[in-house]
Amino acid sequence: PARPLADLPFGAGRHRCIGEQFANVQLGTIIATLVRENEWTLDQKFPGNDYTVRPPPRPSSPALRGSRP
Repeated sequence: PARPLADLPFGAGRHRCIGEQFANVQLGTIIATLVRENEWTLDQKFPGNDYTVRPPPRPSSPALRGSRP
């Protein structure tokens, strides 16, 4: 872009938009209202927890082993 910060919606630095904090509060309010006022469901069943213990994978390359001289 011709101006380095032209693509930022609220600008930056000393000339930053004074409404940025208000807009962030409004977004939080809108999201909270959407979550509270609607019923949310998943299309698929949520997978259960898998607590099995597995050994860590071994590096396949000598360069990745991290050996010290």
